[in-house]
Amino acid sequence: MLAQTIAGALRPGGEFHLVEFHPFNDLLCGYGYFPQTQPDIEDEVTYTENHNDQIETVVTWPHPISEVISALINAGLSIEAFNEHPYSPYNCVEGLEFVAGKGYQLKHQGHLIPLIYSIKAIKVV
Repeated sequence: MLAQTIAGALRPGGEFHLVEFHPFNDLLCGYGYFPQTQPDIEDEVTYTENHNDQIETVVTWPHPISEVISALINAGLSIEAFNEHPYSPYNCVEGLEFVAGKGYQLKHQGHLIPLIYSIKAIKVV
């Protein structure tokens, strides 16, 4: 439904850019990757600024990247670019290391983990 709303708001040739946390890291943290009947629910401190260590209930429905891309395509958008990035602008996951000029990274068995992905889609003319 969100992809349909985006496509409806764009003029022909209009661009949509999505930058989102990569679900691969969620998988390593114990969350689901593929759609499921119940969401993942946890009480945790939000990664947003000015949270004052306040605990909030976070409800997460997994959306694999293929589902996001397919929804955009099915809404009439053309995927022009898809990229994965091993750095996050936020220190929002336990174990992240700061790298000057790049952001925060996470390694698993010595290898960088994808933390962010980006999609550029254009409304077909």
